[in-house]
Amino acid sequence: LCAECHGQLVDRINESKFEHPPVREDCLTCHNAHSSSQGANLLKDSPSVLCLGCHETDKPTFKKLHRDYPVERAECTSCHDPHGSNEAAMLYDNIHPPAAKRNCEQCHVDPTSTEPFALKAAGYETCMACHYEMITDVLNQSHIHWPVVDDKGCTNCHSPHASPEKKLMRQPMLDLCGRCHADTLARQERAATEHPPIA
Repeated sequence: LCAECHGQLVDRINESKFEHPPVREDCLTCHNAHSSSQGANLLKDSPSVLCLGCHETDKPTFKKLHRDYPVERAECTSCHDPHGSNEAAMLYDNIHPPAAKRNCEQCHVDPTSTEPFALKAAGYETCMACHYEMITDVLNQSHIHWPVVDDKGCTNCHSPHASPEKKLMRQPMLDLCGRCHADTLARQERAATEHPPIA
């Protein structure tokens, strides 16, 4: 029934090398069919609460795999695809190298810190440790895209851990750009002659 509208997602799940058993059993394990007070995607609860309903985070192996970070307080879907994946541990298909190597301390402070998920530096400065040349080149331009230099920096548009999108984009490109540039996309939809590169 769900596949009648969500065919692309169901196809992707069916083609995934690693599948999430609850997804095979019933979409309603995690989603409400009619409405939800938990925001997008009609989830029954927040993604993390749903994950913790089945996954025991206090097991030694679980802790070791997550480098002793208190991931029970994190957003599981920042790394893991809840539907299925072609990557082990159901990580999204595009993984940031430090996350793939479980090198969390490259960007985050020590897991025993009072704020274990805090970054070692603010905004784009964390990213400069590896992407120095590219970021420096961007900052040397006369016109800079504001998300690069605001508090969140690169993570306004890119996932720091993993993503289903290429270049670790947080969403498909039009959706992502449309968060700030909805007027441009709406104008394109109204246009009698559309400009193909925008689509």
